[in-house]
Amino acid sequence: MKRYWIFIFEQYYPSGGMEDFNIDLNNINECNNYLNDIDPKLYYHVFDTKKGEVIKHNTLPDPYMGVDYKIFPHKLYDNYTHG
Repeated sequence: MKRYWIFIFEQYYPSGGMEDFNIDLNNINECNNYLNDIDPKLYYHVFDTKKGEVIKHNTLPDPYMGVDYKIFPHKLYDNYTHG
């Protein structure tokens, strides 16, 4: 497993979770090069498996940015709904 996972999806039709997984890469420069070649109408998230968070995206403001994905799902929901 490589450090950075890239998820690519359409704004209104994301598949969700791993269904949107596209590729895993070793370093952020590889990610940037890869993202330069995708259709600009598509959205992406770059997930850092060491930090456990999305470190780069091109979507609208994301309530999950900076949230520790290793916490329990109900905590993630609480952070999302209650700021």
